[in-house]
Amino acid sequence: MNNIAEYMPTIITLAVLAAIVILIILKLRKDKKNGISLCGGKCGNCPNSDFCHGNSANNTKGSE
Repeated sequence: MNNIAEYMPTIITLAVLAAIVILIILKLRKDKKNGISLCGGKCGNCPNSDFCHGNSANNTKGSE
């Protein structure tokens, strides 16, 4: 019984960190589902927008 009490701060810290990571992952999944990108979604100023969106309507590469 004393062993559990010894490790209780570690267990609590691990549980809090795990909860934070899970919440971050859920938020990222929700944002992706709603079309919000990780970079803020300002593709007009992004030099890598072709890589994110492939051959979407915003892709003007090769149309010149």
